[in-house]
Amino acid sequence: MIIITAAWLAKAGKENELKNHLINMVKEVRKREPDCALYTLQENPKNLREFLFYEQYKNEAAINLHTNTPHFKALMENTKNLIENDVEVKFYNFIF
Repeated sequence: MIIITAAWLAKAGKENELKNHLINMVKEVRKREPDCALYTLQENPKNLREFLFYEQYKNEAAINLHTNTPHFKALMENTKNLIENDVEVKFYNFIF
Protein backbone atom coordinates (compact mmCIF):
# COMPACT_ATOMS: atom_id res chain seq x y z
CA MET A 1 0.00 0.00 0.00
CA ILE A 2 1.29 3.45 -0.94
CA ILE A 3 0.07 6.56 0.90
CA ILE A 4 0.04 10.04 -0.58
CA THR A 5 -0.74 13.34 1.05
CA ALA A 6 -1.34 16.41 -1.09
CA ALA A 7 -1.56 19.78 0.68
CA TRP A 8 -3.35 22.63 -1.07
CA LEU A 9 -3.43 26.31 -0.10
CA ALA A 10 -6.16 28.42 -1.70
CA LYS A 11 -5.57 32.03 -2.62
CA ALA A 12 -7.47 34.41 -0.35
CA GLY A 13 -11.07 34.62 -1.52
CA LYS A 14 -10.79 31.45 -3.64
CA GLU A 15 -11.42 28.95 -0.82
CA ASN A 16 -14.93 27.89 -1.82
CA GLU A 17 -14.13 27.63 -5.51
CA LEU A 18 -11.10 25.44 -4.80
CA LYS A 19 -13.05 23.37 -2.27
CA ASN A 20 -15.73 22.61 -4.87
CA HIS A 21 -13.10 21.37 -7.35
CA LEU A 22 -11.48 19.21 -4.67
CA ILE A 23 -14.82 17.69 -3.61
CA ASN A 24 -15.60 16.85 -7.23
CA MET A 25 -12.21 15.15 -7.48
CA VAL A 26 -13.02 12.91 -4.51
CA LYS A 27 -16.27 11.89 -6.19
CA GLU A 28 -14.53 11.09 -9.50
CA VAL A 29 -11.74 9.08 -7.89
CA ARG A 30 -14.13 7.03 -5.79
CA LYS A 31 -16.30 6.33 -8.84
CA ARG A 32 -13.59 5.59 -11.41
CA GLU A 33 -10.45 4.30 -9.66
CA PRO A 34 -10.99 0.85 -8.10
CA ASP A 35 -7.32 0.44 -7.12
CA CYS A 36 -7.46 3.56 -4.98
CA ALA A 37 -8.32 2.09 -1.58
CA LEU A 38 -9.00 5.44 0.14
CA TYR A 39 -9.31 9.03 -1.05
CA THR A 40 -10.37 11.68 1.45
CA LEU A 41 -10.36 15.45 1.70
CA GLN A 42 -9.66 17.39 4.87
CA GLU A 43 -9.99 21.09 5.66
CA ASN A 44 -8.04 22.91 8.36
CA PRO A 45 -10.67 24.34 10.77
CA LYS A 46 -8.23 27.05 11.86
CA ASN A 47 -7.35 28.10 8.32
CA LEU A 48 -10.12 27.47 5.78
CA ARG A 49 -7.67 28.09 2.94
CA GLU A 50 -5.80 24.83 3.72
CA PHE A 51 -6.91 21.47 2.32
CA LEU A 52 -5.35 18.03 2.42
CA PHE A 53 -5.98 14.94 0.34
CA TYR A 54 -5.15 11.66 2.08
CA GLU A 55 -4.85 8.87 -0.47
CA GLN A 56 -4.13 5.12 -0.35
CA TYR A 57 -3.23 3.16 -3.47
CA LYS A 58 -2.73 -0.58 -3.91
CA ASN A 59 0.43 -0.12 -6.00
CA GLU A 60 2.40 2.22 -8.26
CA ALA A 61 0.28 1.24 -11.26
CA ALA A 62 -2.77 2.67 -9.47
CA ILE A 63 -0.90 5.94 -8.87
CA ASN A 64 0.15 6.11 -12.52
CA LEU A 65 -3.43 5.52 -13.58
CA HIS A 66 -4.62 8.25 -11.18
CA THR A 67 -2.23 10.90 -12.49
CA ASN A 68 -3.20 10.16 -16.08
CA THR A 69 -6.98 10.30 -15.69
CA PRO A 70 -8.98 13.07 -17.34
CA HIS A 71 -10.34 14.14 -13.93
CA PHE A 72 -6.82 14.53 -12.46
CA LYS A 73 -5.63 16.53 -15.46
CA ALA A 74 -8.76 18.71 -15.33
CA LEU A 75 -8.28 19.36 -11.61
CA MET A 76 -4.71 20.52 -12.11
CA GLU A 77 -5.69 22.77 -15.01
CA ASN A 78 -8.82 24.21 -13.38
CA THR A 79 -7.18 25.02 -10.05
CA LYS A 80 -3.81 26.46 -11.05
CA ASN A 81 -5.10 30.04 -10.65
CA LEU A 82 -6.87 29.25 -7.36
CA ILE A 83 -3.86 28.12 -5.34
CA GLU A 84 -1.22 30.14 -3.54
CA ASN A 85 1.70 27.85 -4.40
CA ASP A 86 2.45 24.39 -5.78
CA VAL A 87 0.60 21.49 -4.22
CA GLU A 88 2.86 19.81 -1.65
CA VAL A 89 2.82 16.07 -2.36
CA LYS A 90 4.43 13.47 -0.10
CA PHE A 91 4.67 9.69 -0.54
CA TYR A 92 4.73 7.12 2.26
CA ASN A 93 4.91 3.35 2.47
CA PHE A 94 2.32 1.71 4.69
CA ILE A 95 3.98 -0.03 7.65
CA PHE A 96 1.31 -1.20 10.08
